[in-house]
Amino acid sequence: MYDHNLYNKFKNFWLMIASSVFSRVGFSSFNLIAIWVILYLTHSPLLSGLADGSMSAPLFLSFIMGAYVDSFKDKKLLAIISGILRILSLTLLLAGSLLDNIIIIILGVYFAGFMIGFTSDLINSVRAYWTKEFLDESQYKAGTSVSGMAFTIAEGVGFVASGAFLALGITDAFFIVLALFIASLIPLTFIKAYKDDDEQKISIFENIKSGFSFLAGNRSIIEMLIVTLIGNLILNIAGILFIFLIQIKYSLPAFFVSYVFGTLLFGMFLGSMLGRKISGKIGNIIGLTFITVGFSLLSIYFIKNIYMTFLPAATIGIAAGMSNVATGAAILKIVPQSFMARVQGTINTFGVAGITASGIIGGALVQLVGILSAFLMLGVVFIFISPLLIILKSMRQIYV
Repeated sequence: MYDHNLYNKFKNFWLMIASSVFSRVGFSSFNLIAIWVILYLTHSPLLSGLADGSMSAPLFLSFIMGAYVDSFKDKKLLAIISGILRILSLTLLLAGSLLDNIIIIILGVYFAGFMIGFTSDLINSVRAYWTKEFLDESQYKAGTSVSGMAFTIAEGVGFVASGAFLALGITDAFFIVLALFIASLIPLTFIKAYKDDDEQKISIFENIKSGFSFLAGNRSIIEMLIVTLIGNLILNIAGILFIFLIQIKYSLPAFFVSYVFGTLLFGMFLGSMLGRKISGKIGNIIGLTFITVGFSLLSIYFIKNIYMTFLPAATIGIAAGMSNVATGAAILKIVPQSFMARVQGTINTFGVAGITASGIIGGALVQLVGILSAFLMLGVVFIFISPLLIILKSMRQIYV
């Protein structure tokens, strides 16, 4: 028998995925273009690292933004407004590019990066709430796997295409990013999400308080937040190092950054695809991921050919993709829908704390010890951290 409600959920889920794909392509393209442009204009690894950090800095407020999303009745309207603000934030940057003014371009990159990070955070919180609404419990792992594959492909396309965008010129590159963000708004207009007009209005402050109470009483989520912070910090430092490796050590064009990041993202696609077939305790899965990533990073120290870095990059991607599916399914399993945006916001805050610091740490690390030694240090740290997951007992009891 035809189930209209089931069909609407299915359609809404895929519209959400479609919007996210355009958004991820634009986000990843802008991220890489921004880092490359700042490094090209200033020749400073530290300043280019700050360009990456500017996109992540707003996510320190993710918990508050999540509480706001949970208290906002019309989440579709909130997502659309956020998308429009993200588009408008590129105005200063495009003005600087058209005027060929280096100072305005640099300031525009930081401002646009901050606003894109801020508005993307709101949209991501809405998406987390919708994912719980559009999927049944039996679909959590499969849905997380599908979204992981789609997002990874989108990020891969963004990273790979960013080299081609830059080849057209800085102004054209940022105009293409603008077009991608505009395209991401179109599927959102067709989503028909559930809206309870009789729902009791809860203030953002009450949502923040209840969110803290929920987190304080859920040790497994706290443990996952700690792991997310550590993992994102090290992985994003590695991402910064790959850019420095190509531009500074090998003196290669932006296309090679796209190739390496494309390989990393292709690995994440494979990992997301395989992730739906992996089952076990979430702590054990993440522990194996840390060990695999650690040895992959360490191996780059001994590689003297840029093409050989593709193998560890792919391995890191596969391990991260599988871990992301397991973690995403675990979150959907243990968190009620009414807390999804706040929990997702908290995860973003902890994860992005690592991302924001990664640009600064990565730039400083390269200047202190050199690029290859920085990869060696990251790999050793990852390997030594993995046994510490044994003490995270609550997380190890979650089975996916």
